[in-house]
Amino acid sequence: GGGVHNPIPEKADGGHVYALIVHDDDGDGPLPPTLVVGGYFSIAGTAPSSHVVKWTGESWEQLGEGTEHGAVASLESFDPDGDGPALPVLYVGCGFSAAGGRDLFSPIALWVAGAWSPIGDGRGAGFDDEIDVLLSTETVGSPGSQALYAGGRLNRAGLVITAGVAEWD
Repeated sequence: GGGVHNPIPEKADGGHVYALIVHDDDGDGPLPPTLVVGGYFSIAGTAPSSHVVKWTGESWEQLGEGTEHGAVASLESFDPDGDGPALPVLYVGCGFSAAGGRDLFSPIALWVAGAWSPIGDGRGAGFDDEIDVLLSTETVGSPGSQALYAGGRLNRAGLVITAGVAEWD
């Protein structure tokens, strides 16, 4: 206690960490939850990385191929069916344009079951600009259901015009 035991992600030219969250890739499976860190950096400890890494308990590990062309500003672990069988999803947001070597056409990528995928239909049906904050919670006005809220420089969420905040369910 009292000291720094493990280096946080850092970049030689002054990289930054913008988001932290604990996420459990396999839900009730045997793997423990891990600390996920997002920001603008290319090195985590001594390992090359691309803006998003997890702490395995022993070392930093990049999530797949990471994100490209911009920083990660927000992270949210969201279980869309609560205690149901679906695995928790890690939503990763901000100003990047690709994750895992795949173009996204939206500033949110999903990390689920060890792989990257786009939000929505993957053809721009997500959000139209940077996502600065993500929050998953019980849907406002609908107890018992879950929703993901996104905030940032948004003008559109899917096909709906928005003023900076949107709900994605």
